[in-house]
Amino acid sequence: MRSVSRIAVLAAALSAPAYTGNLNDDLLRAAQRGDLAATQRLLAAGATVDAHGDDYVTPLILAAQYDRVEIVQYLLEHGASVNFQSRLGVNALMSAARSGSVSTVETLLQHGADVEARNSNGTTALMRAAERGQEEIVTALLGRTPQVDVKDDLGRTALMRAATNGHPRVADLLLAKGANVNERNKAGWTSCMLAASAGHSETVGILLAKGADVQVKTPLGATAESLAAAKGYARIVQQLRQAARKPPSAPLP
Repeated sequence: MRSVSRIAVLAAALSAPAYTGNLNDDLLRAAQRGDLAATQRLLAAGATVDAHGDDYVTPLILAAQYDRVEIVQYLLEHGASVNFQSRLGVNALMSAARSGSVSTVETLLQHGADVEARNSNGTTALMRAAERGQEEIVTALLGRTPQVDVKDDLGRTALMRAATNGHPRVADLLLAKGANVNERNKAGWTSCMLAASAGHSETVGILLAKGADVQVKTPLGATAESLAAAKGYARIVQQLRQAARKPPSAPLP
């Protein structure tokens, strides 16, 4: 009986699956750190390709955020949902647009990433890229979307975000694509006001060259010049005064 019992125990042990820990959690960590071999092994072992926790952040979103382009490619080839959104509405393209590379963005676009998707506050991938001064990514996204002046929940466009953060070359790309230089956010501020208030002289120059209206006022009566003056940005004040003295003309193409 004792030998039979031992055989039964051994057989049960051999038939039981080996302990693997939490495959899905391990997959999330592997994707974040860019471990392709581990990602391949975990998926083969049964991890869910769109695994997520309470935040609904998937391996693909993490891989895009940390610019793990090989992981992004592999996950997409193995069924990852390219447009899956986290609890805050962030998808892989938004993550890559903010902190990734153009290679990662292009890979996502080739697999059907939705350029027009918005997160929980209305932000798009283009807005995120513009805000961070990601010139190559902005160019790639502009080639896929006609909606350059789409606004977030605060009424901010991609151009406004570029202006606020002082990215003149990105502003120029957006304006060349048809962005409205005199568009206002919900507070009544234009891109020129935002750039002037933040002290971004070069960006102000780009906006003025494209026809920014220096006479426009916020609901409280502020102009771009008064906003710059309040912050002590003398150079920008001078730029705006010179623009105000010029006769009206059509914006440069």
